[in-house]
Amino acid sequence: MLNFIRRSRRPAVHHFGMFACGTAVIIWAWTAFNGKQQSAADEKPTRTNLKSLPPLGTADGSDQSAVNDDASLRKRALGTWEDYYHGKRTLTLREDGTATMIMQPEGMGAVLFAKELVFDIEWKIQDGILILETVGGKPAKKISLVTKLYGDCAEEEILELTEDRFLVAHDEDTDFDWKRVPDAE
Repeated sequence: MLNFIRRSRRPAVHHFGMFACGTAVIIWAWTAFNGKQQSAADEKPTRTNLKSLPPLGTADGSDQSAVNDDASLRKRALGTWEDYYHGKRTLTLREDGTATMIMQPEGMGAVLFAKELVFDIEWKIQDGILILETVGGKPAKKISLVTKLYGDCAEEEILELTEDRFLVAHDEDTDFDWKRVPDAE
């Protein structure tokens, strides 16, 4: 390899940088894939159906008629939520159907993308499913890269929605457990 570097018109630092970046991407991809492997003993218990949960504010579950419909879920979802998934994420859902997610990736995510990503999102709840569609964000090139890699739309089943907790199933192996951020007064 040293003979190749000596004969190359590019400096050795360039080759080392390419090698380091390639290695970093491989390690990051491997750890992301490896983290999703589960043994049968680690499987999650059966999920609770949202329709069976008692409505917000009642202890006995009375008057469930309109409580778990999409409009009431949407009203309960409004506000700012935080979770930690490959870094801290803050999601603000607004009444006009727009949202903002600020993500501060950890580790290789921060190196590959940015220390902070701001996603501009349009959202709705339909048949108990939270639908988030990325429509832009900053830095624009990094947001574009993320949406090319992971898609620009997420459909997440709402498993639980209370005053303080917003639990959604992202996919078969991953649930996002959002906690409400208290209003700053």
